[in-house]
Order: sequence, then C-alpha cells, then structure tokens
Amino acid sequence: MALPQSSISLVCRSIADFLVQGLNANANSIRVLIGTPAVASPSTTTNEHRVNLFFYRIEPSGFFPDTAPDEIWRVRFHCMITPFGCTEGQISAGENDMRLLGEIIRLFHETPILPELTVDSQQVRMESLFHSLNLDEINHLWGTQGDVAYRPSVAYELTLLPVIPSHLDTGSPIVGSTVTHVHGQIDARH
Repeated sequence: MALPQSSISLVCRSIADFLVQGLNANANSIRVLIGTPAVASPSTTTNEHRVNLFFYRIEPSGFFPDTAPDEIWRVRFHCMITPFGCTEGQISAGENDMRLLGEIIRLFHETPILPELTVDSQQVRMESLFHSLNLDEINHLWGTQGDVAYRPSVAYELTLLPVIPSHLDTGSPIVGSTVTHVHGQIDARH
C-alpha cells in the first residue's frame, strides 16, 4: 500500500519535475531522483545519468510565527542537488557531472520563482535561493552518506513550501453587518 501524498511530497516532486523538464531528461537519458546520494549513486554498469535531490534541512519560514494548527504553515527546505554522470564515448563521467551541474544552476538562475503549482486547491509559488555550503557543511553532509565518495554538488534554499492541514481554517463567522441606505427626494431637486 502506497503512503498518501502530503503537500510537502507534492512540492518536492514538482521541483524534480521542473528539473526533468528543464534538462529534457527523457531525451538525454537522465533520471531525476529524490533521496539520499547513497541511494542514487549508480552502479558501474549503469548507462544513464542521474540527478539526485537530497532535502536535508527543514526550518520555519520566519514569517507568521503564530500560525494556528488549522492554518497553512510555510517552511524553508534546503536541498543538495548532486549529478551522477556516466561516461559517454570520449566524455568522462566527471565532465558530464559538470555539464549537468551547469544546466541545473542555469535553470534555477533563469527561473528563481518556480512555476505555479496547485496543492489541495491552494496555489503555490516557491522561490529558489542559491545556498553556498561551507567546508564544514560539505563534510557533514557527505560524511553521513556511507561509502559514497564526495561529488560536486550545489545547494538551494527553497521557500516557502506549504504545510497544508487536513482541515483548513474557514475564518471567523460574520457576526454583524453595516448597511447604508441613501434615498433621494425627487420633488426637492429644484
């Protein structure tokens, strides 16, 4: 039985789909995966390029800190994007890594506001912000990946991803109204 989709999983899938479309993945033998680099690392017999999205840090957006449990909550995701290129003729796997990485950076630079997405009848627009990793962060991220060797990667902060509750707030009931009536006197016009 498959797990139900959440607003977060739909948004993460939409980011992967954005890369699939931008990289023309189907025509270029590229698989875009969501998961850890250890899982996405191809075997030596694989003849397809892979791009992995590793969402490694989730934090509050910093806006609207007093969001109620029945309101949409916005979060920031940090994503490390790692290409796993394969050798094609005279082009080495390392050069293909750089080609993929260059295209990914170009896509996010040209489209910092990602295409609109509908999640549970809510219109969502996310922004991608380049996030430079310092040496400690790089060592920490790659140190947790088991036997996978360090690969050139790029990191982005994706904001503001919605966490949509199962029962949304419908707002306060209207308790009163203000009405103004204006009447003219036709006879008093002269």
